[in-house]
Amino acid sequence: MPSDQKPSVLTCQIIVAALIAGVVTFSGFALFAGLGDGAEQDGQPSLSFVMVAVAVVTVLARFVVPPVLVASQRRNALDGNEEIERENFLGLFVTKTIVENALPEGACFMCIVAYVVEGQWWLFAVVGAVVALMAIGFPTQGKFENWYRTQRELADLSR
Repeated sequence: MPSDQKPSVLTCQIIVAALIAGVVTFSGFALFAGLGDGAEQDGQPSLSFVMVAVAVVTVLARFVVPPVLVASQRRNALDGNEEIERENFLGLFVTKTIVENALPEGACFMCIVAYVVEGQWWLFAVVGAVVALMAIGFPTQGKFENWYRTQRELADLSR
């Protein structure tokens, strides 16, 4: 990979911020444009319940899929050169972080669409909780350093 195209934690931060901003923007648009105001609210909000169930499964997948992805690629990231290994693990960190945040972002969009269709305000509590989860996991240089150290230890244990 050319040196001017190396992945970085800043790239990761920009991507995660954009994912969160997309959810917040669509939420604001749906609320302030009154998209859910004319929705049928007399019947059972079946779509809303289905979307919340999908959101729960997606959030659970957020905690399963990235570790499996990392575990499968950990050996490939190892190299005799520490600088190259660090870059390999940084690329893996960026990939892991994107997957960790893209899964819940999709759940948020599904819940917002359910709000537009059925007008159930409580869906925004689900969206808020999922966005908070995304924000708590916001990537930082310190989080990368800790993660990298852990991955090196796990790699050493598996040798």
